[in-house]
Amino acid sequence: MTECTRCGQRCELFLCWSCGKTIRRLLVGQKVARRKATEAQGEEPGIIWYLDRLMESAYLQTRMGSSSVRMAPDSMPLLPDSRASMLRHQIHTALTSWVKQLTENRGIRFLPLDSVESDFVGPLRPGWRRIPPDYTATSAEMARWLAHNLLAIMSEENAAELYDELVALTRKAHRAIDRPELQLFGECSKSMGESDEGVPLTCGVKLYAEKSETVVACPRCRSTYGVDELRDDMRTRARDQPMTGADVLRMMKIAGEAPPPSTFYKVLRRVMPRLYLHADGQRNQHRTPGCKELYAYDDVVAKLNEKPTHRRHERQRRIG
Repeated sequence: MTECTRCGQRCELFLCWSCGKTIRRLLVGQKVARRKATEAQGEEPGIIWYLDRLMESAYLQTRMGSSSVRMAPDSMPLLPDSRASMLRHQIHTALTSWVKQLTENRGIRFLPLDSVESDFVGPLRPGWRRIPPDYTATSAEMARWLAHNLLAIMSEENAAELYDELVALTRKAHRAIDRPELQLFGECSKSMGESDEGVPLTCGVKLYAEKSETVVACPRCRSTYGVDELRDDMRTRARDQPMTGADVLRMMKIAGEAPPPSTFYKVLRRVMPRLYLHADGQRNQHRTPGCKELYAYDDVVAKLNEKPTHRRHERQRRIG
């Protein structure tokens, strides 16, 4: 038995199980189970969730979900957030370094989860894919691979460095996407013609402004919108796209109708998911281990606005 190089607890490797599981949570997130009746159950996002949010912050362009309306092909970032872009690169570099360390020190070959090499012979499992020889892994794929090889990480003498690095990167990412001086109010919907396939195109630039503003101007086409108008449009778009609980709460904050997180996640436990998101990106109504619940925005709002039943009121009164 030795001591954990991070917290000093007794362990057999260089990290204890508690610190090891924290690394996995920092990488891919986890569901948070309540320990008391008064605590909420919800989700803690991992670095892979922050990578998506940083992409939105970096380019102010990421759309909320699929739609019959697309952005114009030239609607690329006009006012990129270099801080978010540099942080994404920093996260990618850190993950790449640790993947390289494990493959060299532990003799583990890197291959994205649920995938096989291009020369694999035979049928693939549902949701699996073949990886071409020149394939470049994404940051999210490396994060999932590292979380899958947690014991190998815990066996590395400098494993505590990864722990500290992930904590620091997560804090930076949170600050980068939660800028108090700016708020996302929606996206520019000005018509930009049609694509070659006849699909309507819109400007699509994400519209940011200070929270006190009542009117927002698009930095690309100079169209102006009222904040209330944009919030209504955001709610409409949110209704068309099932999303994770964390994203529903984020959208409610944008719409200005979010309850405290503890209340939100407590109520979310009573909402039936519409779909389930699997590791391979597929969405369906079949629940499998490790999948994420996707909720309808209106379902969550309706449950939050639901009056408590007599039984629930009595239970809350006894707890209080």
